Amino acid sequence: MNDGERMLKLWQKQGSDHNSRLVLEMHKGLTVWRMSFDGNRKNNFPSQAGYNKDISQENMKKFDSFWNDLLIDLRTPKKIKNWTAKKGPFGEDFTAQATTDNVVLCTTLKGSENTATRKDFELIYNDWEGYVSERIPRVEFAESFVTKYTISIIHQFLK
Repeated sequence: MNDGERMLKLWQKQGSDHNSRLVLEMHKGLTVWRMSFDGNRKNNFPSQAGYNKDISQENMKKFDSFWNDLLIDLRTPKKIKNWTAKKGPFGEDFTAQATTDNVVLCTTLKGSENTATRKDFELIYNDWEGYVSERIPRVEFAESFVTKYTISIIHQFLK
């Protein structure tokens, strides 16, 4: 069963009788499923807040292609909105700029600088579907110390 089929089953089981809707969208050729609820109904599905999008990993570019496109896009500094799967837009925004073929420099509005490497991005990108669906919690990416930046950049770049 693929993610779309799982999403439909979950919607039918948990949401179809609770003012919910299941939406299939297309963003840059990526299939995006989102389930949202009206009101304050709580359930175990993470995207009721409307922030999380379950993007099928099968429809995503290979990482090398994504990385090359990202480096081209970040030749000049870009403002990035901080984003998390749990809270959506949240916290301090920053700018990102590719400084080498392997490094993206992230600078906060207060001037703090952090570097995110290709390896940091690849770690998140390869499990993006799991992260946005909250099957893989952010703590699972603990080997990277710059997940705030890589997650936000990937999210904005895939929109």
